[in-house]
Amino acid sequence: MALVVLTAARLALRWAARSRERRAALLATSDAVEAALIAAALLFLVVDPFVLQAYNIPSASMRPTLAPHDHVVVDRLSYRLGRPARQEIAVCLAPPQALGPGEPAPRRDIVKRIVGLAGDVVEVREGHVLVNGRPLARPAGASAPVRDFEALLVPPGMVFVMGDNPAHSLDSRAWGALGADRLVGRVVAIIWPPGRAGAVR
Repeated sequence: MALVVLTAARLALRWAARSRERRAALLATSDAVEAALIAAALLFLVVDPFVLQAYNIPSASMRPTLAPHDHVVVDRLSYRLGRPARQEIAVCLAPPQALGPGEPAPRRDIVKRIVGLAGDVVEVREGHVLVNGRPLARPAGASAPVRDFEALLVPPGMVFVMGDNPAHSLDSRAWGALGADRLVGRVVAIIWPPGRAGAVR
């Protein structure tokens, strides 16, 4: 009988120790989750308006790089502290010419790839985008432009932007070069859906 009681006591002590370990592990996990939630809240409530912006892709003009309803993170400091570079994907403030007939004039953001910088000559010839006479590398799977575009010298303080899906993109080919001051920020990563999450190039 004493052996049974001793065995039961040992089992109870082991169970209690494991329970304490489980509670400690749960508390540690809970603390980590709470810290992550606080960091996320700070990111989107404090940092977001000034440094980062979450953005939902509205159209198919950037396929295959970005798909409709992809959620991306935009670095808002890129063009405040530095200069734009070719091949960067940027959120831009749409020019008035990009608005449809009768469409209201308030702010509307669009997403395009920066193809040409001030001083560059951009043209589309036989399905190839040429910058200063050299073919521009296209992302894998990107469609080719369906119409030629006469050579355009990008004026000072401007950029030339295009969608990666040029057959379904309203961009600088339609409304000309875009003022660099209309660049909102650089798209750096897809954060949703999980299957497409990752850095954007």
